[in-house]
Amino acid sequence: MRCAVNSICASVLYLCWTFAALAQPAAKTTATVPRLVQFSGALTAAGGQPLSGVVGVTFSLYEEERGGAPLWMETQNVQADGNGRYTAMLGATRNDGIPAEVLASEQGRWLGVQPQGETEQPRVLLVSVPYALKAGDADTLAGRPASAYLLAAGSSTSAQPAGPSGVAQPAQPLADVSVKTGARAKPALTSAGTTNYISKFTDASGDTGNSIMYQNGSNIGVGTTAGAISMDIRPTATSPFAQLGVAQTVDYMTLFASDTYGPAFYWDPTKALRLGTGGTGLYNANGFIEYMRIQPNGYVGIGTQTPGATLEVDGNGPKTIFGQTASTTGIALAGTATATTGSTTGVAGTVSSPNGAGVSGYNSATSGTGVGVSAGADSPVGSGLFAYNNATTGQAVGVSAESASPAGIGVLGQDDQPGGVGVGGYSGATTGGGLGLNGYSASTAGIGVNGYAGAATGTGIGVQAGVTSPQGIALLANANGGGLAGQFNGNVLVNGALQVTGTVSKGGGSFKIDHPLDPANKYLSHSFVESPDMMNIYNGNVTTNERGLATIVLPDYFEALNGDFRYQLTVIGQFAQAMVAKEIRNGRFTIETNRPKVKVSWQVTGVRHDAYANAHRIPVTEDKPAAEQGTYLHPDVFHRSEGRELSAGSH
Repeated sequence: MRCAVNSICASVLYLCWTFAALAQPAAKTTATVPRLVQFSGALTAAGGQPLSGVVGVTFSLYEEERGGAPLWMETQNVQADGNGRYTAMLGATRNDGIPAEVLASEQGRWLGVQPQGETEQPRVLLVSVPYALKAGDADTLAGRPASAYLLAAGSSTSAQPAGPSGVAQPAQPLADVSVKTGARAKPALTSAGTTNYISKFTDASGDTGNSIMYQNGSNIGVGTTAGAISMDIRPTATSPFAQLGVAQTVDYMTLFASDTYGPAFYWDPTKALRLGTGGTGLYNANGFIEYMRIQPNGYVGIGTQTPGATLEVDGNGPKTIFGQTASTTGIALAGTATATTGSTTGVAGTVSSPNGAGVSGYNSATSGTGVGVSAGADSPVGSGLFAYNNATTGQAVGVSAESASPAGIGVLGQDDQPGGVGVGGYSGATTGGGLGLNGYSASTAGIGVNGYAGAATGTGIGVQAGVTSPQGIALLANANGGGLAGQFNGNVLVNGALQVTGTVSKGGGSFKIDHPLDPANKYLSHSFVESPDMMNIYNGNVTTNERGLATIVLPDYFEALNGDFRYQLTVIGQFAQAMVAKEIRNGRFTIETNRPKVKVSWQVTGVRHDAYANAHRIPVTEDKPAAEQGTYLHPDVFHRSEGRELSAGSH
């Protein structure tokens, strides 16, 4: 690779904007502001020698003086004199020139210049003139002259916006608006209020009268003037349900009562908690349960009149059932199916909300072996814990579990059967971002998801995840703190495509396929081709014409992606000479042979100089950090003892 250019001799930096105006006898039109910037500078090589003649140069605009990706770039040929001086019109390679938004902000821009085969020269800060690109629309309002929005003098007409030709359209008369003034007579108001009653409007004219609310000192009574508590609600003929929070009988604490059936939920010190068996209501206006009901068969319904289970809860409140334990060995919610046959379920939870959780358990103990959710089943085909989310969109969760203990486990799955699965996660949604398995741990030494198959035989799987959606992710791992998103100690098999957006570091690499000549019995492997440079290879075959010339056209992105070009030519079928007559310029180069009609095999390599490559150059040689010195990535090949291997987490 050639040496980097030491400096840019931008001794003269001036930018010139060209405006074209055509005189019209009747109207004047504004010419489009050309998005071209004239730039003058000088090109020198690494040793300070000036570059002369036609030189390919890449111009780039940046937000910062150093680093960062270019906001805009182009490559063009410039003609340099004997001192390396040249003048270029930036934006000339594109029909629309430099995009206006590149120079439209108040932030300064830095220009970088990179001659062909050299590194980019030190950047130069652009002065004020380039940012005048934004001034192209400063004399217009929404693309029309300001005069298009003015009223004609001495008339009651409104000017219409200019038409496509730039000439204002004929003025239209303004609407005749008349304003009537005069005092409005206030209506006579009447009041029929009574002392201590809270009044209300009784008609549309503003008359007032008594409401059913009465203030007794600091208490408010609804349907009563007694007001025994802050808010005392009594039954009326149209509202058969009794008050909330008022004791009607000694030792009875009424929650909700009926004027027909009496208390539906009360506390009897001699008989503990009792549930009333009457009433027909389910929820009040706020969605909270009003009634608990016991059927003759012993089923208990909370929020439902027809319970179909030993205990059935139908609630509209924030939580239908809530379980919590602070014990270090306690279980917040546990379900067990003791049947040894059938498809029994220990705990089943179903939710239809897009952001709901089928089953959610939490253990607040910060030590011990507390479990957020524990469920078990003895049946060979049963489910220890089964949860299902019916929502087909949104961030629906089938099972959600969390542990705050440093040694705790959010979700623990274990199966000792030879073909069993420790933890299996599956998302059946065919659209959206469904997750087959999701785990999270806030502990510094915690594990988000941990699965282990302890069987010594069979096809046990430690962690299994699957997803059906084309956009879904079977297993997702994020390392937001700079650590490793995944670590595999052993062989890894990927059946499908592997996409890596960063850099891949490895000890070696190859492809391995079934042998083309004996695919049933042999494999064929080839090693990867390595290079200290981030190199791209382009090749092909071409036959020269009657004059012994052939032009190779490269992809349109070639020079924007590559630099530092190298060439290889091989003549095929005869003894002849071949040379590169013209090097790569404007995406093409020319091959010349000493005879006509000669077939030539050509190869061109280029070193990447795109934005990502410039920001992520791979160091060829580097010293190991002090903490890693004396250790080896592969100590076995150096015949070193075990225990000197560098930890995978430090790679």
